[in-house]
Formats: sequence, C-alpha cells, structure tokens
Amino acid sequence: MDAADAARVAKKVASFQVLDEGEELVWLVVQAAHRRNKMKKRAIRACSSTGVGDWPKGWGTDATLAVALILNRHDVLSRSGYTILQAIERINPIWAQSLAEIESELRSDGLLPGRLPR
Repeated sequence: MDAADAARVAKKVASFQVLDEGEELVWLVVQAAHRRNKMKKRAIRACSSTGVGDWPKGWGTDATLAVALILNRHDVLSRSGYTILQAIERINPIWAQSLAEIESELRSDGLLPGRLPR
C-alpha cells in the first residue's frame, strides 16, 4: 500500500462508493494509522502536564486512560477512578495494541525518561 492507494480509497469512502476486499483492508490500515498518530500526539501534549486537570478538555475516557498508560501516570489513572488493569480493559482494543510502540517511540525521541528503576 502506498500513499496513492490510501488517497484513492479515502476518496471512494468520502463519496460513499463500495469498497472491494483489498480496498477495505487499505481503509482499515489508514484508519489504524490515523488513530495511532492521534494517540501519539495526545501523549506528547500530556508529557509536560502535572495532572489530569492540566490535560486538554474534551478527551474521552478511553483517550485519557490510554495516554495515562503510555506515560505511566498512576496519578491520572487513580483520579479517573481506574487501576491499571481496569484501564487496559476499558480502552479501545485497537489503541491497546499500539500503547507499547508509542511509549517506545516517545522514549527514543527523548520525551520520556529511560527505563523505570526496579
């Protein structure tokens, strides 16, 4: 899949045209990439905040919990009324698949500290 395929499929979706099986797969990949990028941007925005009250308003519960998990923010989870396990169960399963990857990218970009001490 390249950018031209993604653009062609997006155009078909926007005009409510029926997609074939291959195009449906392309559309799913495009959607997943969009959600992942959105989640990473939210995590970057939240990196410098001190608490959930400082995070941008309008995030849904799933987004808040996912970012808290990425940033290892137990305080945010607690203020939201969730444990780590409850948060993992609550968030969108598609986001859950990307959390570790996003955390690793933020760490390699220098936005998160190295490994936590044991």
